[in-house]
Amino acid sequence: MLKAEQVKQAVELYLKRSYTQCAVLIDGGWGVGKTYLLEQYILPQLEDVRCFQISLYGLSTISDIENEIFKCACLNEDLSNPVFSDEEYFSADMFKGARLGGVSYAVQFLVNKYHAFSSEASSFKLVLCFDDIERWAGNLNVCLSYINKIVEQEKLKCILLGNLDALDDSGLK
Repeated sequence: MLKAEQVKQAVELYLKRSYTQCAVLIDGGWGVGKTYLLEQYILPQLEDVRCFQISLYGLSTISDIENEIFKCACLNEDLSNPVFSDEEYFSADMFKGARLGGVSYAVQFLVNKYHAFSSEASSFKLVLCFDDIERWAGNLNVCLSYINKIVEQEKLKCILLGNLDALDDSGLK
């Protein structure tokens, strides 16, 4: 079992790489402190990292995931370190597109905004953290395929938290 410092170093290395074709999984039993480790120990020590934390608990479709990503973006909880400004979150273009193309469009709009910012010198890394993978209520292949798309096609960093031992026989190992 890796110690907290080793997990932190592995996550830092993952986030420093300019491009990767994989996500990172922090695996461990329920209640061992995976989320706490990420929120209280790893992320606060990383400069220029902004994180959307999405719980997969009870979600079962790609639309569910996209709704959660959109909610994270719109809630803009960390006012001292927002991913985008209010003007960018609530731009007329994003809402017009969302009305026509649904939340999928709004998520794609935000990803495109992020990529436009990431070319600037003062850019930050946007990380999507998917927690409770073992509590996903749908087909796990669908969930993992969507996360893979985010990593490979959208070139975003993704961290998964879960208890792989808790996956039932119909889940993936």
